[in-house]
Amino acid sequence: MVKVTVSEYAKHRGITERFVRRYLADGLIPETARIRKGRLLFIDQGKADKALGKSITTRKELLGRKVTPAATEEATSDQKALTTEKAGTAGLSFHEARTLNERYKAALRKIELDEKTGRLVEAEQVKIAAFNKSRGIRDSLLNIPDRVAPILAAETDGFRISEILNQELKAALEELSR
Repeated sequence: MVKVTVSEYAKHRGITERFVRRYLADGLIPETARIRKGRLLFIDQGKADKALGKSITTRKELLGRKVTPAATEEATSDQKALTTEKAGTAGLSFHEARTLNERYKAALRKIELDEKTGRLVEAEQVKIAAFNKSRGIRDSLLNIPDRVAPILAAETDGFRISEILNQELKAALEELSR
């Protein structure tokens, strides 16, 4: 039975004293691990570790680091570099990373606004509309010979034949501009 103060236990766990007091208030550290001597509160380190080990996973445990009192005092530069690489923000200060995050959120909100106001449409819709318009133009151009063949067969004047073909082609292309 190792009897330690709240601040010593916090250093042992690699957390703040405030978290230890929160664990005490929430009942995560059981009454059997608490030792009161007047106004002072001591914690049985073995019992408290056993109780918290069942229900609490610390950030350092999630990162795969062993929690030791020396490691909790100050992170080494290697540990800081490893954490920033995992987060994808290597070389950025907290302020720069937050700025990057806010810009990303703003860009997403702008895209949502453009979609709702109709200034931004899905690429698939544009492709379908372009395909349908092109299909109409193609059909219109391919129908010209069927429409004007009887008229052209009756014409003997080359200038008049050219005029008729020009009118039909212009009509088909004007449909493209609509």
